[in-house]
Amino acid sequence: MSGIINKSNHPVEIKKIDIRMWCLRDEIEAAIAQRIQEDGHENHKDVDIEDIREFYINILNADIGSEHDEDETDEDEDDSNLDSSGNPLDDDALAMMAALGGAQEESTEVDDAEAEAQEEEDDEAAALAAQMLADQGMGAESSEGEDDEAAALAAQMLADQGAGEEQQGPSKKVRAPFKRVVPEVDKITTGFLFLTDIQMDQVMLFSQGGFLQGQNVVVELLVPKPFNVLAEVLVSMNIGRNSKVLSPTKPEYRIHAKFNHKFPNDAENLRKFLKSVEPDIPTSPKKLKKPDAIADDDDFDDLGF
Repeated sequence: MSGIINKSNHPVEIKKIDIRMWCLRDEIEAAIAQRIQEDGHENHKDVDIEDIREFYINILNADIGSEHDEDETDEDEDDSNLDSSGNPLDDDALAMMAALGGAQEESTEVDDAEAEAQEEEDDEAAALAAQMLADQGMGAESSEGEDDEAAALAAQMLADQGAGEEQQGPSKKVRAPFKRVVPEVDKITTGFLFLTDIQMDQVMLFSQGGFLQGQNVVVELLVPKPFNVLAEVLVSMNIGRNSKVLSPTKPEYRIHAKFNHKFPNDAENLRKFLKSVEPDIPTSPKKLKKPDAIADDDDFDDLGF
């Protein structure tokens, strides 16, 4: 792994950028923990995390959650472990996707059971209304208007019972669009990078914490308008053991990562930042054309020589 990607002597306003980094898995766990705290459920199975699941599943693998044909082959099943770029997902992403999928299945089973119970109660209410109408007809003779009144009364009873059950049933909370969450401080590592080490598709940086090869990490650039970019670790090298610098902020790892640009506006924010710090290189002056050589005057021209 080379020291830096590019070298430049052009004048720029900044050359060193402070960063923060964390694992994508820690970000997902922090979002779920915040949802549990907001809802205040004692049983974690009752927490609705469908919007969180859909957000990250669509980011990591656009093919997950889509409908498949009945005659799906084993080859298509193997493709479900690949991300949108065709690269295999790391263990952390697969474990998190499996956990989110299991929670969703349990929530679906609970909803089906509640729907069956509701249907049985509706059938019982309909049978009771029919019995009341039959008893009404078997009694004393009544006029046509009384029969209509009894039918209307039964329909009103059914409507009132349905409204009451809707009020008693669990009401789904209307949520705002999901927003990403930053993990706890102990899950975040700090570092820095040089401007010459960052490009649109890759970056080399210094970090106090190390990561595993192939791990999905979030790199946040601490500039006047901070933004973060999703990246995949290619190389993580421990350089602290060979360093003689004694400082609490000295970096321990040199990391080479490639940007995935999967989150919305990742590429746009990075492009705007690089253009904003791009140096103004003046155009080189045009070279003056040398004048044609002037022939030397000969003093003996007048003598005929």
